Amino acid sequence: MLKKIHFGLLCFLMTFQGFSQMRENLQKEIDKIIFHDTEITFEKTPGFIIGIIYKDSTFIYNYGSTSKDTLNPPHRGTIFELGGLSKVFTASLLNLLVEEGTMHYDSSFNYYLPPELQNEKSQNMSIHDLVVHTSGLPKLPLEFGVKENKANNPYENYNKTDLLDFYKKYIPEEENYGKYHYSTLNYALLEIAIEFATKQPFEVVLKEKIFQPLNMNGSCISPNATQMKSLTTGYTVAGQATPHWQFQSFAASEGVKSTLDDLLNFLACNLGQSHPKLAANFAETHHQTIETELNKNAFMAKGWHLVKNKKYYDTVMHAGHTSGQRAFMGFIKETQTGVVLLSNSEHGMNGLGYLILRLINNNWKKRKR
Repeated sequence: MLKKIHFGLLCFLMTFQGFSQMRENLQKEIDKIIFHDTEITFEKTPGFIIGIIYKDSTFIYNYGSTSKDTLNPPHRGTIFELGGLSKVFTASLLNLLVEEGTMHYDSSFNYYLPPELQNEKSQNMSIHDLVVHTSGLPKLPLEFGVKENKANNPYENYNKTDLLDFYKKYIPEEENYGKYHYSTLNYALLEIAIEFATKQPFEVVLKEKIFQPLNMNGSCISPNATQMKSLTTGYTVAGQATPHWQFQSFAASEGVKSTLDDLLNFLACNLGQSHPKLAANFAETHHQTIETELNKNAFMAKGWHLVKNKKYYDTVMHAGHTSGQRAFMGFIKETQTGVVLLSNSEHGMNGLGYLILRLINNNWKKRKR
């Protein structure tokens, strides 16, 4: 149970006080969470930044620095690696392609491949199976480590030819098909399906359909020279600076890089606060699809995880990490609240993003009307 956090008082203050006072009061409560309920230290985590949407207000708080060699704090334009949080962008993109008829959830993955690349034993594996992690595929290709020359840059040398060669030869385990099993491999295959369906590189389609309409100008997979200057240094658990992840495949699963400002734009759209047409499409990715094995209250949506609370609204969320950075996004549409958290260390944040979301939702207590 959280210590010394006065949820009801905080919500009262956020309702009736001015923005600057609201911001100050909220920061005090966040600082209490960091001190009492996490093990975050600046020796382990040089810097992190938090973005909060509370109805029609946005609050941003930064801590520490972008590297151990500078005192510059992370800012709303600092670029972070998102790791597995990339999957929600891929799922959102896929839903847009389904809406326009370019792709179909019930089509088999084989349908999007030329005959010579298909796996005859995986005819039943659909695009929907890949999105919700019921494909039965392993987390990574079985021989993935053979190509991993650098421990802190695991995807650098694994290309799409390697990936498709693994897929074609893989013998599926039928008992695993249709059951939830979180797999990085699923979204690597979705990247290939999207590229065959659109006849364009994945990053080009992602920029055209999501990044550009939402003014996510700092978001990318392969940073240009300007973006490289804004990319924060990441640190391993041992505290060593680590190279930024590079991709020949798996970008749709692990490869998106973004800024707090951009992610707040994406979050606002998912909350239905902007771009009505995109927001309506994104809303379709928030619905429960299957149970997971994580716990009895955790379910899978399309790309997102869904956490149910018997006495409160569902939380839509996802997290990700690379060898030196971490990311979290979570929101509750009914209360128009959401949190983004980005850090430049592989060290865990002890659920800080989720705890803040709980804080601004009055400890999961519905308010009387």
